[in-house]
Amino acid sequence: MINDILRQHQIENFSKDSTMQNHISNGDRGDTLVNSMDDQSSLPPLTTEYDKHLEELNEQLNYHQKQMGEMKLQLETVIKENER
Repeated sequence: MINDILRQHQIENFSKDSTMQNHISNGDRGDTLVNSMDDQSSLPPLTTEYDKHLEELNEQLNYHQKQMGEMKLQLETVIKENER
C-alpha cells in the first residue's frame, strides 16, 4: 500500500523529467524507481501515508482492546453465575 503510493508519486514527478521518461520507455522503470529512493522529495508523501496507516492501526488496536475489556467483564460475569 505505502509502496504503491510512493511509486505513484515517483511516476508523477519523474514524468516531467525527460531522462526519466527515456528510462521508463526503455523498460528500466522498476530499477530507476527503486534507485530513486534517495530522492528526498519522495519522503513527505511517504511519511504522510505511513502516519495515516499507523493512525488506522492504532484505532483498530484501541477498538480491539476495548472489545477485549468488555469480553473480560462478560466472562467474569458468566464465571460468577456458574459459581452460584
